[in-house]
Amino acid sequence: AGLAAPQIGVNLQVVIFGGTRVNPRYPDRPLVPQTVLINPVIIPMETTLESDWEGCLSVPGLRGWVERPAHIR
Repeated sequence: AGLAAPQIGVNLQVVIFGGTRVNPRYPDRPLVPQTVLINPVIIPMETTLESDWEGCLSVPGLRGWVERPAHIR
């Protein structure tokens, strides 16, 4: 689960994700350490994609099938 700055009305490229608790929406996902990114530049490391359902806490009940690079830097 994550929160992007524009979701809370802050016009910055800041994202905070992860945490130390199991998220009830994603009970089978491994825990990710809390991470803060400021002005991130995301670079795919390979062409392999992974797909899964994603949702947004701001829009409960709406999910979409999303493809993302398997490994990024």
